[in-house]
Amino acid sequence: MRRLAGLSLLCAVALAGCGGLKEGGLTPVGDEEAIKSPSKIQNAATVDMDEIAFSPGTIRLRPGGKVTWTNRDKVAHTVTVGNELYSSLNSGELEPGERYTRVFDKQRKIGYRCTIHPNMEGTIFVREV
Repeated sequence: MRRLAGLSLLCAVALAGCGGLKEGGLTPVGDEEAIKSPSKIQNAATVDMDEIAFSPGTIRLRPGGKVTWTNRDKVAHTVTVGNELYSSLNSGELEPGERYTRVFDKQRKIGYRCTIHPNMEGTIFVREV
């Protein structure tokens, strides 16, 4: 009987250590970085395109705020939501050194990408403070 109780306690402790949720049960493990160090909500932000990546990859913006993308890479990139023909956001091809600026008025989450390099992705969160 004691062995069964000890084994049950050991299993309970082991399973508790494998939990996928933080205290409170609301935050999935893996999202801690976004919560511990959230970006400051800004009126304006700059995003560099360099080494086939958007940097920073995630920004937080107030409604009415603007984002300027600058191509610092050696190759062309785009900033696109949706596809090239039907897009609410499409910079067209930005050659090295070129910039693209856009103002965001509505609160929403916007995922964007480079149509030339599909692994290049970024996210903008537009919201009030």
